[in-house]
Amino acid sequence: MKKNLLTICILFIGVYLLSGCSEYLELKPDAKMAIPKTVQDCELLLNDYGTFNNVYPYVGEIASDNYFMNSSDWEVINEIDDKNAYIWLDIPAVLSKQWQMPYKVVFSANLIMEVLDKINTPSQEDWGVCYGTALFFRAFAFHQLLDVFTEVYQPNNAASTLGIPLRLSSNMEQSLPRASLEKSYDQTISDYKKAITLLPTIVQSKGLPAKASAYAGLARLLLSMQNYEEAYKYADSALTLNAQLLDYEQMNADLENPFVPFNNEVLFQASSTYTSVLSEGYAKIEMELYDAYEDGDLRKKLFFRENGSDKVFRGSYNGNPVGIFVGLTTAEMFLVKAECAVRLENFDSAKAALNQLLKKRWRSTSFQEVSENDATKLLEIVLWERRKELLFRGQRWPDLKRLNLDAQFSKTLTRTVKNSVYELFPNDKKYAIMLPLAAVREGQLVQNSRN
Repeated sequence: MKKNLLTICILFIGVYLLSGCSEYLELKPDAKMAIPKTVQDCELLLNDYGTFNNVYPYVGEIASDNYFMNSSDWEVINEIDDKNAYIWLDIPAVLSKQWQMPYKVVFSANLIMEVLDKINTPSQEDWGVCYGTALFFRAFAFHQLLDVFTEVYQPNNAASTLGIPLRLSSNMEQSLPRASLEKSYDQTISDYKKAITLLPTIVQSKGLPAKASAYAGLARLLLSMQNYEEAYKYADSALTLNAQLLDYEQMNADLENPFVPFNNEVLFQASSTYTSVLSEGYAKIEMELYDAYEDGDLRKKLFFRENGSDKVFRGSYNGNPVGIFVGLTTAEMFLVKAECAVRLENFDSAKAALNQLLKKRWRSTSFQEVSENDATKLLEIVLWERRKELLFRGQRWPDLKRLNLDAQFSKTLTRTVKNSVYELFPNDKKYAIMLPLAAVREGQLVQNSRN
């Protein structure tokens, strides 16, 4: 009970710190009393799933092209920020939760690392695991913010492009400007790499990261940077430790939710906060995308269900509609490895990785291995499979950002609401979603440019 109370106190204080409330000054004495003092206290905090695992942004998914809404459904959405994001309006969010909640993860991770630094027993195994876990959570939170609130990474201008505030201590009174995109990515890479050296190979809960989780997070990040050689290496490292795949032929498509959380493919379980926009009641699948799943492709039945005359997504690895799954899986790593291998002209490796995944996605009597040897066509196949596999995983928005840099794969997005047509053009500044009003005002942060 004492430890549970400790958790509640710290997390309560964290919310106040991150909200920028002046009332925090009155909470300082209580905050000092609530700070953890032992490795065991730190372990307890890191096991708080509600703080570290289901608090990530969904706004990029709202703005992406995995679905559409009817005008009548759009009109009844009660959260104005979500309605605006759907049609890419240049209006900063009124609510700050999608910015604030990842920074709550950062605050909690920093607090834990500071406690561990004071204990300073790096030879103690549980000390190292705690430190590596905190580093991973900070990296993952930074990573989610970068995917949504910054422009696409380009080496030639990353040093002069705005990134995110890099909070590396629990001192929330310190006013930090936005670091450059280059420094933001460098810090996230550094955190992931340090975490790799400290995390165990096996963990009891997939709500906590293992070594393969950090390899996978780094592979995902490096792919978004178009660093294909390094992304390939880290995806391969993750798969060397864990290459388990669900056999979709053994799944029961008659169940309400065919997938369960923490399944064998999951390297790290995480989800966004909830929005009704992405629920089955509102988000409808474009028939062009649905028809891309051939009849022998088992994802067609497992991922979708009929809702009246529409198709809706039901294939979340959360096992419920609380929020979209944004965690890391072995399936994603096979796709990262395949894409990077094609771009590095290692076609045999690309096909081997892709076929290993697809063999578990198709009915065995229908499956035919991909044998394409043309580089352009093979890359198209891999990217289509990535699109089909990673629906509602938070990856379409960063994928659109990076693929728009290549004229072959760039795409103009279109929405129609109440007879008005809205368009989002490739490489538009809107791909860096505007920071919430409170973050700009209270943090004195530079807003994302629209010029």
